[in-house]
Amino acid sequence: MSTEREQAGGRTGSGVRRRQAERADSTRRKLLSVARTLFAERGYDATPIEEVLERTGLSKGAFYHHFPDKRELLAAVYEDVEQDLVVMLASAGRERTDPIEQIERGCQAFLDACLDPAVRRIALVDAPAVLGWRRWRAIDAQYGFGLLLAGLRSAARAGRIPADVLEERGHLLLASLMEAALLVGEAADPVAMRASVGRVVSEQIWGLAGGAPSSLASAAPPAAPRRPAEPGPTASDSDPAR
Repeated sequence: MSTEREQAGGRTGSGVRRRQAERADSTRRKLLSVARTLFAERGYDATPIEEVLERTGLSKGAFYHHFPDKRELLAAVYEDVEQDLVVMLASAGRERTDPIEQIERGCQAFLDACLDPAVRRIALVDAPAVLGWRRWRAIDAQYGFGLLLAGLRSAARAGRIPADVLEERGHLLLASLMEAALLVGEAADPVAMRASVGRVVSEQIWGLAGGAPSSLASAAPPAAPRRPAEPGPTASDSDPAR
């Protein structure tokens, strides 16, 4: 009997812990969802914790159970944005068979996403300013680097790029992509800046494979017309008797 009671008590305790974990996860998701909306609309500085709590109907105790301060809430929101971007980018080049084209499509899709006001405000303006460049870069690398490295490894297996120093290539390409994203985020005309940096990113990606995308090749200026060769001297011109 005692064994049965112990087993029943164990199942009850397990069920209680599971429900508590589910409630905690639901509370955290609610905080992230509301904070993400407010940060996107107003920015980090203009969003007090009190408004987040008012929108969620939660207490300060519930907030501080999950986050020590507003800065850590922003970090969690930024990670949430990065997770969504990774899901989107993973499918960006699936219709392409060339791994270089797949990498380029993914990078261009990321730059397109930087034009989204929410992504631009949270990931490119507030996160680097509030979290600092080093932590901002570490979070981005945590989600984006693995995806980029997988693409480079696929390209190496297909013989499209050299198979050495792939991690170094990945880090440098990611750094370039992040700088491009920051330029878009800080630009007065983000659409024009996105077009400019997109071209440069394409050049870098195709440079790994020793080629250039057709869009870049077609944009090359026409060659200057060749000057006609001047006629050489004739026999009569060189005849000393004349």
